[in-house]
Amino acid sequence: MKAALVALLVACVPASALLYNVDQPVPLSLVHGEYYVGMRLWGEGGAVARVAVGLFDRITVGASYGGDRFLGARKPILHPRPEFQARAAILMEQGYIPDLAVGIETQGGNGFDEERDRYVILPSGGYVGFGKTVDVSRTYLQLGVNYWKRVSGFAVVNQQLPGGFELILEYDAALNDEERDIGYLNFGMGWTFGDKARFCIGVRDLLGPEGSQFNRVVDLSFHDLF
Repeated sequence: MKAALVALLVACVPASALLYNVDQPVPLSLVHGEYYVGMRLWGEGGAVARVAVGLFDRITVGASYGGDRFLGARKPILHPRPEFQARAAILMEQGYIPDLAVGIETQGGNGFDEERDRYVILPSGGYVGFGKTVDVSRTYLQLGVNYWKRVSGFAVVNQQLPGGFELILEYDAALNDEERDIGYLNFGMGWTFGDKARFCIGVRDLLGPEGSQFNRVVDLSFHDLF
């Protein structure tokens, strides 16, 4: 019975991350009794661990915590506080009906800048996300509006490929970040194997200033039923 439920869940969700693309949230929720654990590595030894659990079939809550400089000779710098996320699936894709989820995400990206008291990449904050599959090409399209200090938005194209592989292109408009003249364009490649584990590598900030280095990230995650 447990194996059948997991197989049904995997068949009904896109091949992208169960909860995240490269950075942006997927408009889906864990089912009741399902858990998610993940680890993200980036930059100069930075890492964030995430855990989440499905309280009901449409509600997920979770937390994250991390820091910078875990690798190398310098002293690690821990983030000042744990962060949290919660989301509720309002609609689930069926026919012409898209996925629709509302949620909140306080975990930012690219490390925490103590001088500015903020994450380098701002969190999503409160958000509303939509997702719809183009069946003929197995392309999962996502749009979202989010609020952290000010209103912003994001868009994601997830191209599902045979064998559990996927290509991801996402854009964070960053309209709420006064220090950012242009948004963040990210590209990722993922592989879901064993119906439970996912490995994703991504390149952030393809629109960065000329001469700047792309920020590479590695994301490992696992989900299963209790």
